[in-house]
Amino acid sequence: MRTKNVIDRRSFSGGRILLMFVLSCTIFLPTNAKADSIFEDVYRRSEREKLPEGSIAVGSGAFISPSAVLTSGHVIAGCRSFLVENPYVDELTTVRLGSLDRNRDAAVLLVDGANSRNFLGFADSGASSHLKIMGYTAAADAAGAPNVYRTKRLRTSVKGMVALSSNVPAGMSGGPVVDENGSVVAILTGRFSANGVGTVASSVSAFSNRILRYSRQWSSGSVEAAVVKIRCNR
Repeated sequence: MRTKNVIDRRSFSGGRILLMFVLSCTIFLPTNAKADSIFEDVYRRSEREKLPEGSIAVGSGAFISPSAVLTSGHVIAGCRSFLVENPYVDELTTVRLGSLDRNRDAAVLLVDGANSRNFLGFADSGASSHLKIMGYTAAADAAGAPNVYRTKRLRTSVKGMVALSSNVPAGMSGGPVVDENGSVVAILTGRFSANGVGTVASSVSAFSNRILRYSRQWSSGSVEAAVVKIRCNR
């Protein structure tokens, strides 16, 4: 397996650097690839490539309980502090890392005092073929509704991986992939396969208890209102 960085660096007000980490890796799948090694490699590469001092990494996530946000591990790798925001929680700065599963490129952020009424449950990734990718693009204002991309499942022999037909803009990494009931089946990781078409997501069905223990396992309130933008400061 080879991964290739395609991180887009653009100037940010105040002389800071905005790093749009979503889809920062293109994943080529060799024969007999294992999901754990693929997702861990994505995280490890982001961890090794340290963020420049004073930079900001942008990604997406979703509440999975009133105070826990699920995202991709590589979105928060190398970050000193976090900020979570959407129209319903505004800017929440008292955010800390709750848990990290490097093997699945998954992380949970704990947002003290959020008490979100909107959060998403989990579902089996094999139950639906028509899905939606949700999140905030790098250019999107977190005061508005999240971006939503309809997508279809692609065939893959790699267990624990969900391959999707749609390409999405920077900023969506860590965003939830949801079924028709609004339940999370996976979280977005990177671009898929040798031809670069489609995206790859880490299936919640393969998450360890380090991640699952933070979920209520059922959904509450609005699906869109559970989705957040994450800013990670170096």
